Amino acid sequence: MSTSSLSARHLNRLAKAKSPYLLQHAENPVDWFEWGPEAFDKAKRENKPIFLSVGYSACHWCHVLAHESFEDEVTAKIMNEHYVNIKVDREERPDVDRLYMTFLQATTGGGGWPMSVWLTPDLHPFFAGTYFPPGQFRQILLKLAEVWETDSERCINSGKQVIEAIRESSNIAPEHDINIKPLASEVFQRLQKRFDSVNGGFDRAPKFPSPAQTTHFLSRYAALHLSNTNASDEEKKNARAARDMAVYTMIKIYNGGIHDFVGGGFSRYSVDERWHVPHSQLLTSALELYQLLPASSSDKKMLERMAKDIVTYVSNNLRSPQGGFYSAEDADSLPSHDSTVKKEGAFYVWTAQQIDELLGADAELFKYHFGVKAEGNCDPSHDIQGELKGQNVLYVAHSPEETGQKYGKSADEVEKILEANLMILRDFRDKHRPRPHLDDKILTCWNGLMISGLSRTHAVLQDDEGIASKALELAEASASFLRAHLYDEQSGELRRSYREGQGPAGQADDYAFLIQGLLDLYEASAKEEYLTWAIRLQEKQDELFYDSKDGGYFASAPDEHILIRMKDAQDGAEPSAASITLSNLQRLAHFAEDKYADYNEKAKSILASNGQLLSRAPYALASMVSAALLADRGYMQLIHTGTSPESNLLKLIRSVFIPNRVLIHLDPGNPPRELVMMNSSVRSLVEELGKGGARTKENVRICENFTCGLPIEDGEELKKRLPSIPEVCDKTALAMAMHVPERTMSSLRIMPEQGRAGLNGLPPIDNAWVAPDPDARVDVYLVVYPPRPRECDPRGLHWSISWEVARGAWRIVHLEMVNDYRAPPPQPRYVYWGPQTKTGGLATKQATKILIRQMSLQTRRDIEAISRTIPVMAPNGQWNCQQWTIALLGKLLERKIIDQRTWDRVVAETHRGEPLKEHRAIEILRG
Repeated sequence: MSTSSLSARHLNRLAKAKSPYLLQHAENPVDWFEWGPEAFDKAKRENKPIFLSVGYSACHWCHVLAHESFEDEVTAKIMNEHYVNIKVDREERPDVDRLYMTFLQATTGGGGWPMSVWLTPDLHPFFAGTYFPPGQFRQILLKLAEVWETDSERCINSGKQVIEAIRESSNIAPEHDINIKPLASEVFQRLQKRFDSVNGGFDRAPKFPSPAQTTHFLSRYAALHLSNTNASDEEKKNARAARDMAVYTMIKIYNGGIHDFVGGGFSRYSVDERWHVPHSQLLTSALELYQLLPASSSDKKMLERMAKDIVTYVSNNLRSPQGGFYSAEDADSLPSHDSTVKKEGAFYVWTAQQIDELLGADAELFKYHFGVKAEGNCDPSHDIQGELKGQNVLYVAHSPEETGQKYGKSADEVEKILEANLMILRDFRDKHRPRPHLDDKILTCWNGLMISGLSRTHAVLQDDEGIASKALELAEASASFLRAHLYDEQSGELRRSYREGQGPAGQADDYAFLIQGLLDLYEASAKEEYLTWAIRLQEKQDELFYDSKDGGYFASAPDEHILIRMKDAQDGAEPSAASITLSNLQRLAHFAEDKYADYNEKAKSILASNGQLLSRAPYALASMVSAALLADRGYMQLIHTGTSPESNLLKLIRSVFIPNRVLIHLDPGNPPRELVMMNSSVRSLVEELGKGGARTKENVRICENFTCGLPIEDGEELKKRLPSIPEVCDKTALAMAMHVPERTMSSLRIMPEQGRAGLNGLPPIDNAWVAPDPDARVDVYLVVYPPRPRECDPRGLHWSISWEVARGAWRIVHLEMVNDYRAPPPQPRYVYWGPQTKTGGLATKQATKILIRQMSLQTRRDIEAISRTIPVMAPNGQWNCQQWTIALLGKLLERKIIDQRTWDRVVAETHRGEPLKEHRAIEILRG
């Protein structure tokens, strides 16, 4: 909402605000104030309590509360008569949000936005909540006003006691000598225990894609252990599990409704378990996990697409003309240009009828792939207001392979059709639907995170020159904007935000995130100016936020109206400023190694000041644990001497994920003048270059513990010296890829040598596991062949596995995976289910598999229960697959789960004597 568009209407004080969130409330009948002395003085002068409302522009329930209560004349009259009302944008004032959110969580056990807090005139909280329905909200307003008028001392005393309790809890004695390895193991074990092996993620709904708490830690945990030749088998097994949990989560996010398939970008969270119903925008990238996967992995390409999707989205929709990045787009928008009432997700959802009208002949294929239903695919239990009734949020319900099988097309053909279809939807949407409201506030902290992501995109996706150069250009433009508009060259201080001028003073996360971004940008661009700016910013952060008495860093800037300066190190949607500062200090200690002692002392003080919390709940500080883990392993300082920032040696360095790496650039023709004054190793090399006179050949020196090795000029030699992650297939990773219960996998053993000779003429089996008891009652026999020789990443296999394994509804007796075969198999993959027999039974099994796949989950459970009543062994002890499957179909017919016509046609196909092609089975079942 622009300032000019408000001028002709009845406005309150917020019309003069710069925050888009505050401007959204400028027409409320509520007499709003911004956070500041004007409001505080009025409260004291009139002896009124303060009602504090905290939210942000893209918050759906903030809009609901505003529409139901703040726009209501009756409610506004109560608020104006009894309170001084203050509206705060939490993204502009995280210090205000942090303090009162602590009170809310301490008194209610939960938190969230909108946050509603009642304060004394001295800013002490005495009551708090989140969203309140309109009737309840008015009752609370009146009741608390009555309490204040009749017994204000009670509120005042309560507020003082609460603040003192929070102050006491924040003054925790330092704890030194922290052993980080057991804490890292504890974080991993907790994430493993909470992992959703079906839908991905680590929590139940609502699911937040919070890399700081999950994938950020897991990628570093995996990289450090997988590349460590001294790691135990158990550590490497856990490392592979860490990587696979993180990758699987990211793939599920990419395929879920949290991803806007039509226009790109990601929402902040999903309100159901399947990442299926979106709310607002932006997910950080999966570049580190991309680097942890082998080249053969099918997930690697998807993670690359995910990163490119994000770069394209932010470039197209969140970038200001001057180069800074805006904050977010709203969850709510008008369904059409003629609409007057905004609805949640209106810009992103589709009816089945709209898909039919827009896509014509392709509509059925598109709806099948993206889970579109005539009645809508949004669960009413996740749509409290009923705004998504009959609507569909696009998510990948079936893979391109599954969609192609259903419609007789190859996966490549399906992807081309879908790409064309999405373009049609995008053109329609852009023409007929207003975009959601844009929060065009530019935050220093979020731009810092974006600079990091874009810099890493440039380095990691270097083979795609288009996206790599674009990412670097975007990162440098953002850094240029911040320096020009949000940085004071004389004082060295940052401002928090920019919109029609500068916003409040910068907070600790503004400094920490921007320093991290500049260090990443220096490594990507080789421009010394970014490194020197980062060093100066760290000096200013130390001056403003470092606690010289007790160690560690305060999260908020000095402010007389913030009653407690807190050291909040717990990760949230973003990593904590303390965690990133720890990482920055450790890196800076190797960039500017002459100041190592000072940086190292401050880094250790961060761990010590959070020592008690780390020992009690390390998972709450996962980013800090991962940063400390890097220091425990030791940093690897790579000094590249050369003139090209895109040389082959640099490409080799950037091709490997080395989280404990520091990359220093030394151009012989233009040595880094300022860095030379801060780094003795670089200083020595520059002095050598000055004496040599001859042209220096490009090389890389690897320095560890401040001792540098000889220059490496050959790429193959450098490759040997860099950490590497071997491609290893194992039972645990395969089990995770297929969602096989751990207890099942733990009972499997390596197949005896004589059992590896091949099956029904198929190539010999090189790596297989079988149940230890061949006479045990079983439900599934499964053989899997990878599509390419020596494909070690098992995650690419599970897409072709039938639903019964993916849903854990059947037990496995044989699980066999071929890593090496002498000749290509006649088909890329084999999936046999039901007890194994000769090819005569395959037709029945394949047809039944397709039939069951189309049924509801409850029906599938019924089928499983029925199947367990059928003997799996014939009297002579031989496998009796055909009779078993026909018996199952017979029982399904008795229960009327299938009809007589389907039964007749499936049984007829059984006697053809050859495997039934999947498209033929589909034709039969369609009738």
